[in-house]
Amino acid sequence: MNLNIVPLGTICPNTDYHLSLFNNVYADKYLWAPAKGLDDPTVLSPTVNISEPMEYVLFAEDEYYGCYDSARTKIDVYYVPQIISPDTFVVVPGSEMQLFANDSNYTACIWTPSTYLDNAGVFDPIVRPESSITYYVTGITGDLCHVTDTVYIISDMLKVPSGFTPNDDEYNNTWEIDSADKYPDILVQVFNRWGQKVFEQKGYSKAWDGTRNGKPLPIGTYYYVIFPTKDTKITGTVTIVR
Repeated sequence: MNLNIVPLGTICPNTDYHLSLFNNVYADKYLWAPAKGLDDPTVLSPTVNISEPMEYVLFAEDEYYGCYDSARTKIDVYYVPQIISPDTFVVVPGSEMQLFANDSNYTACIWTPSTYLDNAGVFDPIVRPESSITYYVTGITGDLCHVTDTVYIISDMLKVPSGFTPNDDEYNNTWEIDSADKYPDILVQVFNRWGQKVFEQKGYSKAWDGTRNGKPLPIGTYYYVIFPTKDTKITGTVTIVR
């Protein structure tokens, strides 16, 4: 019995390869050690999938003839950095944002799906979302290794009521802005007709109840400025009715 393992050399991380022998060998028992990264360490040609260099030893035994042999192989792994740091971005519907993937270690990339992107085959596409979406960006290195990371785009339309009735009747007592919770850094400001600020809150965790410093404001029309993100602004009016 003469075991002669085909060397894999350097492989891509987190990718399936098969360990095999140059020669045909029959044995009753096979055992690859360690088992880490192998789908089945007890077969002659297991699938290996690793993210770091490994050294394996194959043991084979022929019980009938009472002989055994072993062989050793070392596998290196290409360094493949993240194509993009998995992250979440907030983009107001109708506005745009430029996404950036790592182009220093990759020869090509692809974004999927291509929905809302101006170009899904570049490292820095512009996204103009109309709703929230998840993107998968895959980078290809010069060694033809692939890596895929995830980007989450939150883009929910704010629904700002034109008025509310803070009269303690348990209905419509506060100014509820739908989807405000999707924008953690949202800034909401309200002004009276003389330009005095009567309400301000960053992170709209508690809906405005129509008061200023704990005192009810008079009925009438007020003017709001909402910054869902630091780069976007929504303006309009809200009426207090009692």
